[in-house]
Amino acid sequence: MGKKKVSLLIGKSQNFLRNYWYSGTILHFSRIYSLTIIISDALYESSIKLLSNIENIKVVTYTDSCIDRKSHWILFENLLWKSRFLSPSFILRLQRFYGGCKPSLCLTEGDKLTSAEIVKIFDSNIPKCDSFIRAILSTNPDILLIPNQAYEAEASEILRSLEVKAKCNILVCIDNWDNLSSKTVFPWKPEQLTVLGDQQIKHAVQIQGMSREACYAIGTPRFDIYNEKIINSMRTDIDSNYILFLGSAPFFNEVEAIRRISIHIRHNYPDLKIMYKPHPARQHYLDNDRANLELLDNVLLYKQKTSDFGVSKPTSDSIDQFPPLSGYRDLLRKARAIISGPTTMLLEASLCRKKVLLLGYDDNNLTSPGRMLTQYLHFENIERLSNVTICWEIETLGNHLNKLLASGSFEEKIPDSLDYFVHTDSSPWSSRLEKLVEKIF
Repeated sequence: MGKKKVSLLIGKSQNFLRNYWYSGTILHFSRIYSLTIIISDALYESSIKLLSNIENIKVVTYTDSCIDRKSHWILFENLLWKSRFLSPSFILRLQRFYGGCKPSLCLTEGDKLTSAEIVKIFDSNIPKCDSFIRAILSTNPDILLIPNQAYEAEASEILRSLEVKAKCNILVCIDNWDNLSSKTVFPWKPEQLTVLGDQQIKHAVQIQGMSREACYAIGTPRFDIYNEKIINSMRTDIDSNYILFLGSAPFFNEVEAIRRISIHIRHNYPDLKIMYKPHPARQHYLDNDRANLELLDNVLLYKQKTSDFGVSKPTSDSIDQFPPLSGYRDLLRKARAIISGPTTMLLEASLCRKKVLLLGYDDNNLTSPGRMLTQYLHFENIERLSNVTICWEIETLGNHLNKLLASGSFEEKIPDSLDYFVHTDSSPWSSRLEKLVEKIF
């Protein structure tokens, strides 16, 4: 029997290309499957040198502009409003982007319709992208893998295509831990779904309406750099002199927190610096943030390839929008202490066996750390992580930092409770997926 024919839909996402490339997933799949990468023409042009380095893969492109993204986005927002009571994260999303009101782009009669009726209306009115579907079918896959953040038009185009579903098995692979609880609901449900951990299975069932039997907790490829064997083989004696501050994507006044830490360590730990890593997709900065940071001589800004405080982004789609994943691992491992806003890197620090001081206070912003921890559903039960201490009052930040520095930065092992949020083990994600494919298809 020949190799299974597998098509991997990267689409237009630099994130997906980076995650599946740097984790070694594409290379592994190219060895065990007859692999085809399906990628937008724009992203392919900026990544051709990367993809040409691997033998035994085919690349199929499609015209990015052929997909009616705006109509899909309007459908997603209609379903967000219709499903708002399924998740407190949906309510917070509506408050952030629409002031808590019904989005003006929602159907006038939408409140009287079921979600299925809303989807049917849009299905009749969103032009089907025949050239994109032809590109998918041209690969003639046994299995179509779709990395997904629950908000991609490409995935919806495929999942509503009866022709594609009739000709191949489809497996949707969720990328991040908040994707099923904070964005919207699937207009067309996948038949099979991989997720990060048991928490996301719960979200898939209770929010997305998936059956428990169709969901598989196998982690995510971008966490392969925190493979247990790699982490356990790394040194734990720390000779660096920085406290790492991890920023969040939603806005809160991170610079004020950094200012307080800066004053505290200047008086108590004058040899230490603060390494500030803003979130690559941070959604807002105050006008004077950069100037205020530059006044703090013990604060360093972590250099990223995406925009930070007005530094220009790449002008085209590129895998280089974000740093290599291994850079994050080394940054976390070498830190004397880690202070974090609510962010996915909290999980990554935990995979590195690092102790974390998690900010959880209210700073009077809509997405203050306290509000994110209590209203974003993916942070529910975060206190289960034995390596995490939550700072609920900003005035206690200095005392918490003292205790963190005195106790050492490493845990003896990865917290047992981490598996609830993200599954990981000594095997790479691609091997876990390979076993799953053999089991279910």
